[in-house]
Amino acid sequence: FTGKNLVFTPATPLPAITTKFTIDGTDRSIAIDGTNKTATGLALAAGSAGSTIRGITVRNFTGTGLVLDASAATTVSGCVIQANGNGLAASGNLAAATVVGNTFSRNRLYGIQLTAARGLSVDSNTVTGINTATSMGLYASGDLTGTRVTANTFAGGLRGALLDNARNLLFGDV
Repeated sequence: FTGKNLVFTPATPLPAITTKFTIDGTDRSIAIDGTNKTATGLALAAGSAGSTIRGITVRNFTGTGLVLDASAATTVSGCVIQANGNGLAASGNLAAATVVGNTFSRNRLYGIQLTAARGLSVDSNTVTGINTATSMGLYASGDLTGTRVTANTFAGGLRGALLDNARNLLFGDV
């Protein structure tokens, strides 16, 4: 990408990403906007292992802003994610993947949803947003072997976390 203030507003749903790629918006403003009623923002599927998403805004999608599904060794850092569903949904074998230093705000379901997301590190993220009967900072379920959720902030009226039959999860401050 070139330029400083880039906003991508797809007219149709984006395909799942199945190859390694990098989006780095650290030194520029890059936004992916689902205003056209597009359901899912970015979806990283098998084959996208080793990808990096850094410093972008993902907003206004009707479903989930960012999906990690079996995308091992992927890094998501310094992003702002806002969606009408989940901010981030993660599942599958995510060995050595990290979600660090992101802001998840104004997501109507879960800031972060982990469903059998094995080997993922979720560290130093901030989750804020509206207070509804269903919204919360973190929802975790299934076999989460090797997954760590540490040093995150759940604030802004959301219920903190719901661990629903979550097995093998390290959850804490350090």
